[in-house]
Amino acid sequence: MKVVAIGDLHIVHSNSNGKTVFNKFIECEDVRNSDVVVFLGDVFDLMIGSHDIYLDKFDFFFEALRSLLQDGKEVYFIVGNHDFHLEKLFNRFICNEGLTHSLFHYSPSPFTLTDGRTTYFGHGDELELYNWKYQLYSTVIRSNLFKIIINSISERFIDWIGSRSSRASRKSGARKIKLAGERERALRFVETCTRFLELSKFDNLICGHSHFEADEVINGKHYINPGHSSRSQKFAIIEDGKARMATLQ
Repeated sequence: MKVVAIGDLHIVHSNSNGKTVFNKFIECEDVRNSDVVVFLGDVFDLMIGSHDIYLDKFDFFFEALRSLLQDGKEVYFIVGNHDFHLEKLFNRFICNEGLTHSLFHYSPSPFTLTDGRTTYFGHGDELELYNWKYQLYSTVIRSNLFKIIINSISERFIDWIGSRSSRASRKSGARKIKLAGERERALRFVETCTRFLELSKFDNLICGHSHFEADEVINGKHYINPGHSSRSQKFAIIEDGKARMATLQ
């Protein structure tokens, strides 16, 4: 079994760099030859609530999803902290397109796949347990109450908020990791992930969230984080249970 995984593209709109990298990923040979495609969360810079406006705004993503499912590939979409409460949207899309429901998996939480070796897939923020403020924030935004509120708000208003927050994110993103404090936070995340993997029953850990690339082997176990994929153009390949990092050409 061949699995490919990418995340943290933070696609803002159809003209963003994230979309360009996404298209390169979808069209690359490793994806075409894969059995399973995993999106590790934060594929979009902001996509929350099951609003139909996203079907038009990100039509290239849904066209690619249709193609993957029609080719018989299993697709997993892991919830990130920028794209969540989307289950009804995906269900409507798959139903309206007459696609096979059993091939698509909307994953609000991490999951594992086993092919000789067991691989853990997650967005990664669930491992940031030392950051209690973030965990509180994550609990609130992923709650059923927040989902009800988001799904009741105007689509255009959410899109407007997303545009404003994306501009602010891009400005701050230029400084991310370069600052000593951010680098220290990223390194702590790596240490947490490698420690989690070392103590777990899993053989591989594939996640994102930190925007900090990692390719670490610990006692025969492999931790891979493609980083901010719209910049790094990295993704993970797990073939017959063996994990490796790859770069889009």
